Amino acid sequence: MCDPIDATSRRFIWGNASNHWVNWNTITQPRKNEGLGVRRARDSNVVMLGKKVWALLHDPDSLWVQLLANKYLKGDSVLKDK
Repeated sequence: MCDPIDATSRRFIWGNASNHWVNWNTITQPRKNEGLGVRRARDSNVVMLGKKVWALLHDPDSLWVQLLANKYLKGDSVLKDK
């Protein structure tokens, strides 16, 4: 799912132009590194998933954490190897 999102971002930035003035790796660099600061979808997804794992570990009394833990973990820890 991340690749189609990035493709949509590239189409928005470049349109249908065949020659690109700046490559995708430069565009996705932070502004302080002379990029445009556009985030890759996969990187953003990993960050958001990390926030959810943090909440699973540090906020076990939250309702959504209890629901997910009961449905998917079945008493195991989120850090347990399968």
